[in-house]
Amino acid sequence: MLQQRISKGTLLGAVWTLVGLMLYVFSDAFVKHITQQYSVCQVTFLRAFVRLIPLLIVSLARHGLVDLKTRHPKRHLARLCMNFISTYTVIYAMSREALVPVYVIYYTMPLVIVFLGKFFLKERVSGRQWAAVFAGFCGVIVAIRPGAMTISSTSLVVMIIGVVSAAINKTLIRQLTKTESSLTITLYPNISMIALLAPFVVFSWQPLTWPHWAAFLIMGCVVALAQYAVTHALRFAPVSALAPLDYSTFIWGLCCDMTLWGTVPQTCVIVGTIIIVWSNMFIFLSKRTKA
Repeated sequence: MLQQRISKGTLLGAVWTLVGLMLYVFSDAFVKHITQQYSVCQVTFLRAFVRLIPLLIVSLARHGLVDLKTRHPKRHLARLCMNFISTYTVIYAMSREALVPVYVIYYTMPLVIVFLGKFFLKERVSGRQWAAVFAGFCGVIVAIRPGAMTISSTSLVVMIIGVVSAAINKTLIRQLTKTESSLTITLYPNISMIALLAPFVVFSWQPLTWPHWAAFLIMGCVVALAQYAVTHALRFAPVSALAPLDYSTFIWGLCCDMTLWGTVPQTCVIVGTIIIVWSNMFIFLSKRTKA
């Protein structure tokens, strides 16, 4: 019974993660498109504002304002700082670069997450799992071909900062899931993002057309569900088990590039994607076997 329960938990965590990541990619494509017309600051503010609406509705319908209570305000504060940095840096990079290069750099995060999970959360990581994560990173290198990736040095530095802060953010989320509800963990980042960006948005606001308002509201619901799904997944499986699944966004990113911007993947991209998918499946199955 224990073996079946642990295996089911890992499977549920993987499903929630994959759904959340797929929705995130769709919202990223929208963000990349809309930042050509509005500032990064305004888009980040509106992104947080519109996804807060459905989360508040769900929270009020279930428990009133109970989801805003927390036992660990200091831990939330540290996590909110990391979330703000990672969110803003990624949106900044996406506004200036193609989706694939941004995702490729972001894929180095599992290495950082596994490291943090091992030495700070005391999670068990086998040598094979370390090898699978490294293999996935090698797949990313094959996909972009060293020296061929076109990304500015500024965006590269910004993304490195975003990757480290995102890894710390996910590790802190894992700790908070032990005592906080998924809605509580999901609500706070949006509230803090709105509060921090509001003073800057006031002086740089550009009026939105009605179609853009509608698009933002739809994307708010999509991102809210994505954020909830990724947070909820950490209840069922450790960070080190779910981290390699972040590579799945590479496939969705390629689909968006091909469909929306007419980018056709080269052979090296296909080969790299196969390696990435293999590493994801290997570490997932090894986790289930271990369980």
